[in-house]
Amino acid sequence: MSQSLRKILVVDDDEDIVLMLETVLGQSYDVLVARDGASAIDAIAAHGLSAVIADHMLPGATGVELLDRTHDLQPAAARVLITASDRVNVLKDAVNRARVHRFLSKPLRLMELPTLVGDAIREAGLEAENQRLVAELSIKNAELARINERLEVSELLLP
Repeated sequence: MSQSLRKILVVDDDEDIVLMLETVLGQSYDVLVARDGASAIDAIAAHGLSAVIADHMLPGATGVELLDRTHDLQPAAARVLITASDRVNVLKDAVNRARVHRFLSKPLRLMELPTLVGDAIREAGLEAENQRLVAELSIKNAELARINERLEVSELLLP
């Protein structure tokens, strides 16, 4: 795979699903694979990733736990959860705790996959840019406050 392709991590212990995801996404991304939570964490820590796509049911962790950890290690990476569950508490936990960008329902619809992952990566990029701009604005506001304080003090010193 070309070094210029963005890297994504697929985390699933089902060989057939991994093969499908690698085949479909490998046309546009450099696809890394992990089979369990521990090896996924190692891969997340070792690589700059554009996205992590994790099954909800994994050996050693849930997908929500893994994607929550992904947010801590690589907050700008898109987080996508694969689940067969339609239980509201699983989905709510994924949104609130792991801040997932997209869900993939089983059975997977492969035709929609490249668009869904691309949209998740774009959304994560916009979030990162928004955070950068907010931080920059905070710095500028602090500078303006210091300038304003100096102006007020110099006005008090004028005769």
